[in-house]
Amino acid sequence: MDSPDANLFSGSHVFFIFTTLMVTIGLFLFAFSREKIEDEQIMQLRRDSLQWAVYFNYIVLITTLIFTEHMEIGHIMMLNMWTLLLFFILRFQWAIFRMNWSAKREN
Repeated sequence: MDSPDANLFSGSHVFFIFTTLMVTIGLFLFAFSREKIEDEQIMQLRRDSLQWAVYFNYIVLITTLIFTEHMEIGHIMMLNMWTLLLFFILRFQWAIFRMNWSAKREN
């Protein structure tokens, strides 16, 4: 019988680990990179977006854990790692877009 570590360094597993790390690092760098103008308002938008992302992430996690089978939990946890960053990026970019749009309307 094969040991559980027999496929640890197989080509598909190494590719999976590499792509997962690259996507995670890329999302992290994109999410927390500095804006051209980094003032108090941008910092407040960033904080609010991060707070909303955490709320959204845990709502999605709890909901999916309740309504899924036992075998799918590993996939849910893996995707949940990216949900926080993706929702943060979307919410933060949307907040900046709305702020810039309202500033242009006032002028």
